[in-house]
Amino acid sequence: MRLRNPSISIECWQRNDLPISCCISPDLSSIWRICFRELTRSEEELAAAREAVEIDRTLAQLRPDVHQLHLAISLSALSRHLTELGHREEALASAREATDLNRSIAAARPIFRPSLARSLNEMACCLDDLGQLEEALAASQEATDLFRVLVASQPRPFRTGLAYSLNHLCRRLRNLGRSEAGLAAAQEALELFRADVANRPDTFRAIRALSLRNMAICLNQLGQPKEALANARDAISLLLPTLQALPANYAGQMRAAIDTYSELCEAAGQTRDNSLVGPILRLLTSLSD
Repeated sequence: MRLRNPSISIECWQRNDLPISCCISPDLSSIWRICFRELTRSEEELAAAREAVEIDRTLAQLRPDVHQLHLAISLSALSRHLTELGHREEALASAREATDLNRSIAAARPIFRPSLARSLNEMACCLDDLGQLEEALAASQEATDLFRVLVASQPRPFRTGLAYSLNHLCRRLRNLGRSEAGLAAAQEALELFRADVANRPDTFRAIRALSLRNMAICLNQLGQPKEALANARDAISLLLPTLQALPANYAGQMRAAIDTYSELCEAAGQTRDNSLVGPILRLLTSLSD
């Protein structure tokens, strides 16, 4: 037995509030043992991430030209560990420092602009977690603008980065009630792969499915429930072969897609198509056993 969502359960452990819905088995003694094990491992990983930052910080003081990039990478990793454990303020501080370092590096060496764009998107997520929505949107917009410039000169290596950045931007926009602009961002992300899909329909399934899911959420907010449901269903169908090929990599995305589809069905007063989601849920459950 494994936790259905370890990060949620760790936060619940810290609050001494663990809902049964976070787990597959109702065996509470097993749940608490697993939560403790997950928390211990995560805390150990956090300690290692902190140590890596301190080592790289010392090295960067000695040779900034060589080690500043390593420090930025370590700070980004630390931010992700802190976010997982619910330390949101500290996660933002690390993400902001990483972004500042990457900005300085990219100004001197433009080849590192992709690192700046990625760190901006990570910082935007931290800002969003803390309810700083306008600043989160500004960071996502800057990251997207950077990827647009990169794609203009080198489409192939940076197109996927632009697509993910557009989906980040979509979320930031809809969180501020700008669902039309969010829908346009998700549609743009989907359009990036239209030419590839015509010749190779199995390519880029994960990012296309993410774009469809974000479109579904925006369409529902814009009062188009039928179109929203169609996109949510298509996102599940599109992602399924990728999940079957790489279940550990895409289980989280599939759960999110099914959650969105289920919520939209409930909101529209429609019954969920269990012939579609039933086998997938059984597969996801088997991954947690």
